[in-house]
Amino acid sequence: DWHAAVESGLAAVDSSRHCPAPDKITVLEIALPTAMAADTASFVQAIDEIEARIGINLLADCDLFFETTTSASHRRALAEVLCDRQTRTSRVGLKLRTGGRKPSHIPSLSQLCENIQLCHSLQIPWKATAGLHHPLPHACPQIGATMHGFLNLLFAVVLLEAKVLPVDRLENLLADRNAEHFTFTESCLAWEGMAADLSQIQAGRERFISFGSCSFAEPVKDLAQLGLLPKQSDMHDS
Repeated sequence: DWHAAVESGLAAVDSSRHCPAPDKITVLEIALPTAMAADTASFVQAIDEIEARIGINLLADCDLFFETTTSASHRRALAEVLCDRQTRTSRVGLKLRTGGRKPSHIPSLSQLCENIQLCHSLQIPWKATAGLHHPLPHACPQIGATMHGFLNLLFAVVLLEAKVLPVDRLENLLADRNAEHFTFTESCLAWEGMAADLSQIQAGRERFISFGSCSFAEPVKDLAQLGLLPKQSDMHDS
């Protein structure tokens, strides 16, 4: 089923290139089979198949991000394979699902910490997808769980990459809901006295590529309420 799904998706990509004004595809995100064994050989075989397939249809220069199950052993095995492929011309990284419709779809604080440290130690790029609707942790009554904050995630990665955040404070940062603890200036960002300058922020952003949310309005609204973006009325006035 997985092979068929991959072939179907890539076939759709192929056909889109023949449109009158085709979009340029720069990133492919691929979920690996959930039944895959948590061993190096299995991940190498699957990724080799993907790279061989995209190499023949003008997608060889795409960045590739791979997603596996929430199992720590699966993530480590995949991350180690991706670490060995960092010499590839295009970027190859890990994708972590951080939300969904059930509480079980949201990784715990310890799981999120583990993923951040894993990508940091192996020096691989990664991205987070789903569930990051709010800058700071947010209790969601519809799901019955607390959603992670994308600002917390960004600060955690940047300050860890800058080597100013002790690992034993990582979980505290990810759980922090006090907006006053997160500060920006023209030259740095800081949390609880720990700061990263612009070059360190850039290094953190090269590690943590992007985050995903199925809501566009909520992140923008929340950032405006925190004073980090102009309010909509102000944007209309300008």
